[in-house]
Amino acid sequence: MRSYISQNIQIEQYVYRTELHAHTKPASHCSDIVPERLVEAYAALEYDTVVLTNHIRPNYTLDDCLQHIQDYRKAVTAAQDYGMTILFGVELTFSDLWGDYLVYGVEPSDMTALHRYCQEGYKSFAESPERKKSIVFTAHPYRNDRIGEELHIPYLSDGVESINLHPRVNSDNGYMTRTAWNQNLLTICGTDYHHEGHEGMTAILTTENPKNEIHLRDILRSGDYLMEMNGNIILPSHRMQKQQ
Repeated sequence: MRSYISQNIQIEQYVYRTELHAHTKPASHCSDIVPERLVEAYAALEYDTVVLTNHIRPNYTLDDCLQHIQDYRKAVTAAQDYGMTILFGVELTFSDLWGDYLVYGVEPSDMTALHRYCQEGYKSFAESPERKKSIVFTAHPYRNDRIGEELHIPYLSDGVESINLHPRVNSDNGYMTRTAWNQNLLTICGTDYHHEGHEGMTAILTTENPKNEIHLRDILRSGDYLMEMNGNIILPSHRMQKQQ
């Protein structure tokens, strides 16, 4: 017998597809994909929106981080030919904390401050105006055998990326998904796109296409979305209720 119940969800209303985790070069040093190619690849898969979440790391210079704005603008320009939406996001790494954090709701004008927080440490970001206006998810929390580590810091993150489909690393999605269910955490999914051929492995499905960064933040805060993994619809655990 199932141990949970869910709302009466009309799947056919969730028609918009958004990629929440994608990287481009040269902004992300680990990516092989230029912005124009990212747009071309996701347009071919009929995505409505892609959030560009390039890295901001303590060892990146401010010029490195400002390159993210250039990549973003190139992607926005390329997307106009396809009627696709490109939104700005970031993946933060802090000098004094293991792990990466996906941040939605920030904008290009926040880049200098975000770079400073990465170097100053996570508490600087956690107490910042940029944190207050955004929603934050711990990215791939159990990558590299981190099982048993603290899953997330409550005032730093609002939830977790429970499904990460980067094909070249083990993010232990099975364990992560079960842990998110047990801890009643808000969850998202992401392709973590870096390399040719693994674009569009997953998406969130929404009833509205996010118009801008703040609209996306509000959708994520509401929890009103489904997940799609290579054509399979997944009901996020935060949309289920455990039976008493």
